[in-house]
Amino acid sequence: MTRRATGVVLATGLAFALASCDEDISDSAVSANGTSAGGEGGEGGSGNHPDAGRPVIPNACEGQCCPTKAECYAGPDNGKDKGGECLAKRDNTGQDHIQMRQAWIRTTTPKGNTDSLIYGTLAGRSELPYPDCYETGTALGSGGYIQIIDFFLGGSDIEKHYAMLGYSTFVSADKLQTTLATGFCFGEEQYVGDQKYWLPTSGMTPSADYPPGLPKPMGLADGPWHVGPTTAKRLAEDFDPHDDTVRRDLLAKLDDGGEYGSRGYGGVFFYDPVRGYAHGYGRLGWTVVYAKDGKTHMAIPIREIETKSTFNDPAHPNCVGEFRGDVMKPSSSPPCSSNDPKNPKWGGGVCGDHVCNPGATPPEAPASIKGYFLISELEQIYSPDLLKTLCVSYPGPSDTQSGKQEAEVEGFYNADLKGCRSAKWDPTKADGSGIPKGDWCAATNSPAHDNCHDAWNSESIHVFSAGKIQVPADGSRPQTCPFDPVP
Repeated sequence: MTRRATGVVLATGLAFALASCDEDISDSAVSANGTSAGGEGGEGGSGNHPDAGRPVIPNACEGQCCPTKAECYAGPDNGKDKGGECLAKRDNTGQDHIQMRQAWIRTTTPKGNTDSLIYGTLAGRSELPYPDCYETGTALGSGGYIQIIDFFLGGSDIEKHYAMLGYSTFVSADKLQTTLATGFCFGEEQYVGDQKYWLPTSGMTPSADYPPGLPKPMGLADGPWHVGPTTAKRLAEDFDPHDDTVRRDLLAKLDDGGEYGSRGYGGVFFYDPVRGYAHGYGRLGWTVVYAKDGKTHMAIPIREIETKSTFNDPAHPNCVGEFRGDVMKPSSSPPCSSNDPKNPKWGGGVCGDHVCNPGATPPEAPASIKGYFLISELEQIYSPDLLKTLCVSYPGPSDTQSGKQEAEVEGFYNADLKGCRSAKWDPTKADGSGIPKGDWCAATNSPAHDNCHDAWNSESIHVFSAGKIQVPADGSRPQTCPFDPVP
């Protein structure tokens, strides 16, 4: 049996955009499809930025580490008014299809995803292998963690508008120019993982309290996971998925037999063309991470994804964030790079001070994504980079001086499997004592409590840059490609 569940695909990754900074936008602007438009309101940020107000729109990369080659930019004169600040490789101005690709990510929770190794892996693999444009990745790889999104906003009938989200297939150095010319391709597959780590659905965490429409825990022993892009329906008004009534209504509509789900939608989004602000929500998504050589990858389910973002310039929707050419150094190795999460080479955007503050609560960022991972599903995914299952790695190391992982301190560690399946492991226990204690409760999509701690909360901040995505000649929805391993 193939396990199918449609939802927003994220990097823990984009989906619909995010702005964590308070904004004061002018009353008129140009919409994403090039027409004059009026706003519909909608909150765009946390309001905790000290500059409190939308900055002057950046129009070009500044500093000694800005690439000089025209091929690094979409617009003329090194993208002076067409996305040069984020090294956009496509100009979305006036296009029906607004196409973006993830250029940078920093995970802020769970703790196990916040150390320097994970940062270097994910931020590096989000970049293209393109040293001429100062996109080099890191020693841990490049081109293997590129989330892509296609907003179709053509015409005035929003019933025809959609957003398609997913992950690109691996972009190797020898395929870079072909990819830039023909476009990134959404990956799709029946994910089976490593059979050694499969679990039956009957052995997963309880889901009787899940609201209708929230996908139940999935055991790989009962069939592969259908991993691929998700299509989201545009809504006319913004929404609050943290309101229980709104949450239940959206999940029911996104269910396979619901009003939206029966039409192939796995998520919804609101878009304000005046502010360039987008807010999305989906019931299930996927994070796809390739190994350094692109020959293997992981597909990780993530539930109830909420995304927020704001384009730097709604008139030219090419950037969500900036390349910080003014703070990078040509003397670094590679030139104009940084592996320091506190001094990233990407940032800025709508936050006003070019850097933003990822240490704020909530973190300030040009884009952000929230969701949660089920512990019983993480135990089925082994990381060849970390040499352990994600059930072990996501909680991170213990706060004690033992050097042990938190799961091991709790008594959930199997040295042979490098996973959580110790003698204590029994996800079916109703009181949650048979799994490590997560910080989130899936049934309520809220912080964990004594009898519900079956998930790990996930939050991440991002930068997105315009990039071409493969679309049929008739302008219909993008095509997909298999997540095949690199030969």
